[in-house]
Amino acid sequence: MKCQNHPSAPAIENCARCEIPLCGMCANFTGDEVLCEACVEIRENEKSVAKKTESLHRPEPLAVTMDDEDEGKKPARKKGPKPEVIQVSIIAICAVVLIARATLFGGSNDQPVDTNQENLAQMQMLSSLAQCMVLFQQIGESLAAGDLPDRNTTCPGSNQPLVIRQTADDVLVEHPEPDLFGYAGIVVSRSNPVPRIVQ
Repeated sequence: MKCQNHPSAPAIENCARCEIPLCGMCANFTGDEVLCEACVEIRENEKSVAKKTESLHRPEPLAVTMDDEDEGKKPARKKGPKPEVIQVSIIAICAVVLIARATLFGGSNDQPVDTNQENLAQMQMLSSLAQCMVLFQQIGESLAAGDLPDRNTTCPGSNQPLVIRQTADDVLVEHPEPDLFGYAGIVVSRSNPVPRIVQ
């Protein structure tokens, strides 16, 4: 059998696609098959089309698009813990650490009595602040649900009731003596039910 393209040359193989006889110069060994030049081009085109088709069926990554009417609006804020929540959590953790430290090492004779009393006072202050922040968290949840706190509610460490102010569209609850804890304010409101500490 002779080569289709070179009649004087003997064929060594047939094209796997079109089955024409090919000599050594015309045979293209691609992977596990032998193809003529025209069929190599066709196979490459088939692969390219298959790849394009696959990419069309693959889901595209989500993209944020804005309609013309939404252009004036701000994009949604990324969800995650708010700084106020982190601050409250840190205060609570510090209170727990100080309580554990006082419980474990409070009776030690290595420290002077004054230092133990200072530590105890600081521990009590942090414990009161942590309890107060938990109370403000609960008040924030009830404000968000549309309820009002009792006007006689007091925070631990304070004898004065919380300050509750109502406006036309919001309710604001403040600690009466935030300076006891070294802050300018401890606040929660219906519009922002996460307790905030004002430095």
